[in-house]
Amino acid sequence: MDLYLDLKICESCGCLWLRSHSELSVYCAPCLDRLKQFPAVGGRKGRGRPRKINLPTLHAVDAAGLLDDRDFPPPAVTISGSNLGGLQ
Repeated sequence: MDLYLDLKICESCGCLWLRSHSELSVYCAPCLDRLKQFPAVGGRKGRGRPRKINLPTLHAVDAAGLLDDRDFPPPAVTISGSNLGGLQ
């Protein structure tokens, strides 16, 4: 039977310790016992101000020609024809 161990550095105190290859813990045993005394991370879910929802901005089209031409750049394509109802 083979036993695989990893030499790890504790992320809390910085000591060296051996961990089983299949284990995923990043803290040594004394620090893990100390950290169990703290409350769980997800214990305060849902408190505080709700997130602001950013909606897409819709821009109106000046079909009647009421706006000043300096507000908008000239169109890239000019459409002309009788089906426009007098708008060009």
